Amino acid sequence: MSLNRRDARKFAMEKIYQMELSKDYSIDFVTKALEEIDGEQKVYVRELLTYLALNSEEIHNIVLEHSRIKNLSRMLKTDLAIIELAIMEQKIDIEIPVQVSVNEATELSKVYGNENNARFVNGILRNIFK
Repeated sequence: MSLNRRDARKFAMEKIYQMELSKDYSIDFVTKALEEIDGEQKVYVRELLTYLALNSEEIHNIVLEHSRIKNLSRMLKTDLAIIELAIMEQKIDIEIPVQVSVNEATELSKVYGNENNARFVNGILRNIFK
């Protein structure tokens, strides 16, 4: 399946969500996920998932440092996956403006949650990127 950037973000978020649910941050997981897509966005998705696989503790610590949550198990996994996606997008691609990552994350959180989730995700990301 070939994806545009928005669909690639959604696909990556769903795979990040699966990684968080299963606590499987392995390169094997990434390899299997990448078998589902092709096209130019495959590189983007590979970089995101590989970054999480290799740096999950760092990403989790960033989220904890910039939220009032003391334990990530208390955060909805969809919100966590969306926040992680935006963080990693900024870590791997300096061409994507911060505001684009924040806006795309906010929109994803409306799809997978509601307006409250969107405000929560937006607030944490604004703290991280200020």
